[in-house]
Amino acid sequence: MAIFQDKGIVLREQTTGDSDKRVTLLLKEHGKLTASVRGARKPKSKLASATQPFAYSEFIILEGNGFYSLTQATVLESFHGLRARFEAYCRGMYFLELADGMLLRGMPSAAPLRLLLRGLQALARGKPDETLVAAIFTYKFLQLEGYSPCMDFCAFCGEEVIGPRLYFTADGLCCRDCVKTLHGRSIPLDDQILQAICTVLTTDAEELFRMDAPDALRLALDKTAALFREENLDLRLKSLELL
Repeated sequence: MAIFQDKGIVLREQTTGDSDKRVTLLLKEHGKLTASVRGARKPKSKLASATQPFAYSEFIILEGNGFYSLTQATVLESFHGLRARFEAYCRGMYFLELADGMLLRGMPSAAPLRLLLRGLQALARGKPDETLVAAIFTYKFLQLEGYSPCMDFCAFCGEEVIGPRLYFTADGLCCRDCVKTLHGRSIPLDDQILQAICTVLTTDAEELFRMDAPDALRLALDKTAALFREENLDLRLKSLELL
């Protein structure tokens, strides 16, 4: 038996028994793990608020024979502003689902956890717009996990791409000649969208979550981020179906 203390976010909960639950956590030091929580669904449980999705808490966890049991928890941030607006809530659930679907047990978790916290804080603030926050989060989270679109040259022929009529694909930039033979999806790009994607990929997330953009640019970023995610990941995300 061993006991440890760590901070993290509740990614998912599942009811078990009459009053218990099982939670999937993303912890700063111990990564992603699933722990049982006895009595968490009782009306007067001290663990109820700290073990619901979105809760950023400090946990005390008992480990034994490969199983984890959460014994104490203190809420550090609950993101009330996020829960009050439907689109913000759905986008936040999308962040949790994406993290849960992509991260494996034993993987380094400090950077993904930091990005997740900053994204949820931006949604809770309500600024910038939820669509822009979600697009930024998608690009930065996939980038952390090794998925980054090629934006310096055509991803198919390797030639430098200059001038109008460029396209964005699952692999990144595509020239007007290669797009004719492309079997996957593509989105036409102008210089403004191209520069916006490059800025997102090369700028720290915390700074990005303080920026804003015109409506047309926000929608374009959201559209390209969705294409990049959908073409590269085989994940069904229920939160996006709600939107």
